[in-house]
Amino acid sequence: PVTIEKYGTGALCMHCHRSRRNAATYTEDPDNASSHYGAHHGPEADLLLGANAPIFEDKDGNIIEFPSSPHAVAVVPGETQGNACVNCHMAGELADAEGNINLVGGHSWNMNDTEGNDHVEACAPCHGIIGDSFKDKKYYVNGNADLDGNGIAEGLQVEIHGLMEELALLLPPVGEPEVSLNDTSLAIEIFKAGYVYLWIEEDRSFGVHNPAFAFSLLKAAIETVGGIVSVDFPESGVAIPQQYQLSQNYPNPFNPSTTIEYSLPEQANVSVTIYDALGNELEILFSGEETAGIHQVTWNASNYASGIYFYRMTSEKFVQVKKMLLLK
Repeated sequence: PVTIEKYGTGALCMHCHRSRRNAATYTEDPDNASSHYGAHHGPEADLLLGANAPIFEDKDGNIIEFPSSPHAVAVVPGETQGNACVNCHMAGELADAEGNINLVGGHSWNMNDTEGNDHVEACAPCHGIIGDSFKDKKYYVNGNADLDGNGIAEGLQVEIHGLMEELALLLPPVGEPEVSLNDTSLAIEIFKAGYVYLWIEEDRSFGVHNPAFAFSLLKAAIETVGGIVSVDFPESGVAIPQQYQLSQNYPNPFNPSTTIEYSLPEQANVSVTIYDALGNELEILFSGEETAGIHQVTWNASNYASGIYFYRMTSEKFVQVKKMLLLK
């Protein structure tokens, strides 16, 4: 159902790792109920592209146009052509300095090893330092990272897991963590929501391939079977900012972590630095080259006392400082 164009060398992967089912028509036919119902194996490209989804309507009967994150077309700073899957899954060198074959990144295709170490270095060219685990990277929708509504703002993958658990309990067998769509008498809404659950489960990135699309699909699926997701849909499209901007951190006041967002109208060398009230430099949250767009860094102030702090973004063409308040 998806026509693969551009995406550089990653197009080779995407031709195979896609659903062979047209979700819009497949989910409308109850006769497709079976033990192997769903997007079938390897549907990663559909999620990455934000394409081939079931049709959902909002409360006013309008077809929902799902937003999509730009991972499929992201370009690493210094490159002119994005290579989709390859840019992340084959990031880094084949071997280390001693000649030992790397078990993550390089030509391994792995994003984590058997010991559970995540290849977060693949994210650094675009996102900077995100921690030691993909689960550390939060995804904010309208300033809110608590997507599953449990009162805790956690990493994207954790939040997606939470939404999937909520959806599973609403699907047959109702109240159970497993999902089974063998019954042809089920409502079409159940088949659509179930397709979303099984698709994201089979994708296995738990939102990383396309955060905006994965969250929005789960929100629509949960709400179509009677659940509630309090966070609204993210805005559609990804616009390039028209000017440099350093936004106010959120939350503010905060304890102990806060997010700092900044906008770049062009690729630039950027640093984001934390200072105390006396102007002493405390931490450099990010320093390096960033692509044009909106970027975020997180500061964990658990080792600092309550009080006023400052953060500064600096680039070749722009410098701005803002104040924030830590309350413990």
